[in-house]
Amino acid sequence: MEEDIKKKGMLYLQQQRFGKKWRKVWSVLYRESSCSISRLEFFEFKDGAGNTLERANRKQENKKVIKMNDCIRVTEADVEGCPRDCGSFLVETTEKTFVFAVETAELDDWIQKLCEIAFPMSWTERGAVRGNSLHSESDDATMADNTLYCSREAAMKDFKVTVRRTEASERCGLKGTVLLRTDFDSLLLKEPKTGEVLFSWPYRFLRRFGRDK
Repeated sequence: MEEDIKKKGMLYLQQQRFGKKWRKVWSVLYRESSCSISRLEFFEFKDGAGNTLERANRKQENKKVIKMNDCIRVTEADVEGCPRDCGSFLVETTEKTFVFAVETAELDDWIQKLCEIAFPMSWTERGAVRGNSLHSESDDATMADNTLYCSREAAMKDFKVTVRRTEASERCGLKGTVLLRTDFDSLLLKEPKTGEVLFSWPYRFLRRFGRDK
C-alpha cells in the first residue's frame, strides 16, 4: 500500500464548531489502485500522545476519510486565525467543506497533489502547453482522449441565460441576462454587450451537469 501513497504529512484541520479552533491531523493521500479508491485519510495526532508517529498510527479509531471522487473543488483560501507560518486551503465535497492549513512551503504541493488525484489529467502535458494556443496539437491530443470534447469547434455556441437571484449570484455581483458560452475547454459566462468574460468553469472540474424544469 505504501506505493499507493501520493503524499503524507501533518496538516491542521479547522473545527467547524467550538470556536473554529485548529487541530493537528496526520494526513495520507492515496491514489486509486486495483484494490482501493483514491482518498485522503486523516486522524488527530497529539504531540504528547506517545510522541511518535508509529504509535499514533496504531490509534486510528477516529480516522476520517474523504473520497476524492466526491470532490467538487480544491483551492487555496484566505482564512482568519490560520496557524503561524501556514497557508490554508479548502477541500469541498458533495457533502461537506473541509478547511485545512499547512506550512506555507508545502501549501502549493498539497493543493497540486490533491487536484491531480481528484481531477485526473496529465499535469506534465498541461504545463507544456499552457503558454500555447488552445488550438495547439498537444492540447488537442489531451482533450481528444475523452469523447466529451470531440468536434469541439462545432459545439462552440453562445446561449442567452438569466441569472437567478441567490446568495451566490449576489455575492458575485451577477444579475439580469448574460451569455453562457461553451468554449474549447471551459464554460464561459460573458457580459452580453462587451463580450467580457465574467467567470469560467474548466470542464475538467465539472463533476455533474444537466438541466431541470
